[in-house]
Amino acid sequence: MTTISRRTVPLIVAALLIVVAGLAGCGSGPQAHAVTIGDCTIEPGAVTYAAGVRQNTPAPVIGGDLADIAGQAAVTGHSVSVVSVEGRPAVLYDAAPAPVPSSGKQKSKLMDRTKITVNTVLATQTATTEQADPLAALALAARTLRARASTGVGTVVLLDSGLSTVAPLD
Repeated sequence: MTTISRRTVPLIVAALLIVVAGLAGCGSGPQAHAVTIGDCTIEPGAVTYAAGVRQNTPAPVIGGDLADIAGQAAVTGHSVSVVSVEGRPAVLYDAAPAPVPSSGKQKSKLMDRTKITVNTVLATQTATTEQADPLAALALAARTLRARASTGVGTVVLLDSGLSTVAPLD
């Protein structure tokens, strides 16, 4: 197993934050229907949820603005993915972009179906490996998003406490 020195950890965290901030969509871009959370306007684009599927904790549920991000991604022709936050993070769900609906009714159905699908994935998954590695999960989420983000605009959402139980941050 590779060991990372304590001096390297801040560099890794800073690099991940830069990558995630660059993918977050906080800034200019096409305004199909942006979602605003706090001071951040999130443009429609690919989205990956890094979700904690830990033992003895309730499954994460997306609703409100967090669900709208997935819905907007789907109706604007972008991918939606879910990555687990566990000892060995894995891609739990990776939906290729669907064709962009032409009518308001079709858009509404696709948004609802996407939100339900993501919540179903979150509710039915269990941890398959011990420990939790949110940094590795964020890295996998960023790679998954980068592979699917056709416009360069995308969002990574961490649905977890962020507490690591693996080295170097255990």
